[in-house]
Amino acid sequence: MIKNKYLAFAVRLLVMFLGIALMGFSISGLFWANLGSDPTSVLVDGLHSALRISHGSASNIVNISLLVLLIIINRKKLGIATVA
Repeated sequence: MIKNKYLAFAVRLLVMFLGIALMGFSISGLFWANLGSDPTSVLVDGLHSALRISHGSASNIVNISLLVLLIIINRKKLGIATVA
């Protein structure tokens, strides 16, 4: 266990960024191999096509909706990685 709280926070931040990067590479690998996509990307693509809004706006709508749902259901699970 890491005793210095700043070092522990830095390690958690590094692990979070590595996890986000790994998810991005995995999703792009699915697209590249023509194997489909993950459920969240399918939802964003469907919202983008149905409402004729930009892909970034559709992604923001989905992410904000999920964050609000998390706040309503279980606020205790919120952390730094939730909003990153």
